[in-house]
Amino acid sequence: MIRKIAVVSSNIESFGGATQCAISCIEALNSIEIVPDVFSVRGNQEIVNKKHNKNLKYNFKRLKVPKRLALYSMFVKNFIMYFKDYDYCFDFTNSMPFNKKNHFFYIHFPEFRVTERGKYDKGFWKIYYLPKRFLNIFAKRLMQRSKIDCVANSKFTARAILEGSKKKVPVIYPPCNLNKVSLPLKKQKQIISVGGFTVEKNQEMQIELASKLSEIPFEICGSATRNPFYFQKIKSLSKDLKNVHLNPNEPFKSMKKKLAESLIFLHTSKNEPFGISTVEAIMAGCIPIVPNNGGQKEIVLFKELRFNGLEDAVEKIFDVLTWKESKLQRYRKELQEHVKKFDEEIFKSKLIKKLEENGKR
Repeated sequence: MIRKIAVVSSNIESFGGATQCAISCIEALNSIEIVPDVFSVRGNQEIVNKKHNKNLKYNFKRLKVPKRLALYSMFVKNFIMYFKDYDYCFDFTNSMPFNKKNHFFYIHFPEFRVTERGKYDKGFWKIYYLPKRFLNIFAKRLMQRSKIDCVANSKFTARAILEGSKKKVPVIYPPCNLNKVSLPLKKQKQIISVGGFTVEKNQEMQIELASKLSEIPFEICGSATRNPFYFQKIKSLSKDLKNVHLNPNEPFKSMKKKLAESLIFLHTSKNEPFGISTVEAIMAGCIPIVPNNGGQKEIVLFKELRFNGLEDAVEKIFDVLTWKESKLQRYRKELQEHVKKFDEEIFKSKLIKKLEENGKR
């Protein structure tokens, strides 16, 4: 059995889909008595276990990369990891590792197509991103020639990789906690969203919707640390809306409670590669209203719950608010049955299988 294993993640002290992948990977390795070295910008074991309610065992190795240039810091990571000697390395940073056979690279969305997701094609961000465009040419060629185990987080991401680099990659859906949440006797007619306050998550649209649905409470939850400037913008846009309640850096336990109480879960990120929060909201009994694009189409199969634009979103929210309890229960049941394919245990077993396959080569 392979023993000397590394796990690489941007910041395992944070929340989010990429972090959850790394956490589940460590837990899977622990289950087969492997204590990996974890490379991350932050990774205090006590903090991580408390935040994620886990009992993870790992050796923390701090990644010394530029903190103020987040877009480029993980590219620096590639130089650092290239000279490390491990039997196998699980990389969840979304920055294409330099060519090594004993490497597992989990692709949340291909770097060379990131401009399709929002801010990097205008204003200051266009200048900030310019050097990355040249680095991405290198990343694309590296992916085309790579002998490492490349895996996509959704069919949407796999198609984007194929279109951009002509490389076919398998899909392993990210790990989702499918434990059902204890629901109140009756859901409140309120809307909740969960996602870091960033341009990509598009909370601006949520504020627009709240202004058109002034009688419906909006609980907007997410980390405000990644982009504090954008959070301040959302705070300013919502200051006159009495039905909007911002919940920056909401503790996990109270966020779960809000999900259990809310009738509708709202997702507004355009071309989200996957979206773990939608799966978790479904398991909390929420009816999801999501964009008709990206990986959300793989989670929410019902067209009547996917919107095309602002006005369509308003109509679909109004429609769900009129549903009888019997119809709500039917949709909840079918949605929860469908998302079983995203179970965290499936993710763990596939990672262990990759490790075993690598050991046989």
